[in-house]
Amino acid sequence: MKRVLIIRPGALGDALLAFPVLQAFKQQASPEKILLTLVSHPAVLELAQAWDIAERTDDYSATRWSELFSADGIRSPALAEELAQTDLAICWLHDSEGLVEHNLRAAGCQKVIVAPGRPTDARRQPMHIVDYLGRTLDLKVDRVLPFKFTSGLTPLQQAKREVMVDTQQKMVAIHPGSGGARKCWPIERFARVIQELQQRHIPILLLSGPADEERIERLRDLLGQTKQGLAYVRILKNVPLRNILHEFLNCCCYLGNDAGMTHLAALFGLPTIVLFGPSDPDTWQPVGDQVSVIHEPQLELLGLDTVMQVLCEHFPKG
Repeated sequence: MKRVLIIRPGALGDALLAFPVLQAFKQQASPEKILLTLVSHPAVLELAQAWDIAERTDDYSATRWSELFSADGIRSPALAEELAQTDLAICWLHDSEGLVEHNLRAAGCQKVIVAPGRPTDARRQPMHIVDYLGRTLDLKVDRVLPFKFTSGLTPLQQAKREVMVDTQQKMVAIHPGSGGARKCWPIERFARVIQELQQRHIPILLLSGPADEERIERLRDLLGQTKQGLAYVRILKNVPLRNILHEFLNCCCYLGNDAGMTHLAALFGLPTIVLFGPSDPDTWQPVGDQVSVIHEPQLELLGLDTVMQVLCEHFPKG
């Protein structure tokens, strides 16, 4: 059995975009059995195991992983023992001084691959992050195809086989936030979208993450000033990803900014509409064949009609 350590720091979206690459890595490594440990964003760890991306996981923010960057090397006995048993360590992170690679080799890792977490020349020569990560491992990953399990089903299709869902209720999932304010469509426009859906009696699943509290409160204020108020709106706030995926089973589509939640919806297999502003969709577009990209570098110039036209294509018929 080959023991492989993957270290993928970054935000939620960064971690999720590595999933197709890690899946391809495990599949193309057969017939050799891989025992893969993923060290990454804490929110994705449970999902990585549930989706057979990794057999073991750990939180990159745990103190012991900071020793990778220490001039004194690896001091934690438990970490040193784990690294000594590692056949291959793959680190997608910034290591300009070579400390990480040195410390991993000194701890006994047989083979070490260290590469920046994203393309360094993306502005000059755009490359999708999945293509880039795959290239660091000499893999070719088809990022246009949907993410599927070995059963041939997307996570959404697999979940629908396993869980009873209310097929009569088809919500529109909306996440109006992002880790960066510049990547967010004006909250007033999201309020207008919700009002349009309310007029059509279409229920809305409004998603809120840790960085979205201020935007959600502003949205609540805007909707509170209308006749419909929060009718047909259900707010899901700061819940684990597995809870969100369960709610996605009753959704017909998803609308959001360039954010981790958007990558989750697309990877799950839910029809996803993503609004790109200053970030480049050629590099950061979500993975899958049901992704609709609307790109306006100045998001404040993106009009309601443009978004509603795409959104309406996904409404339940009848």
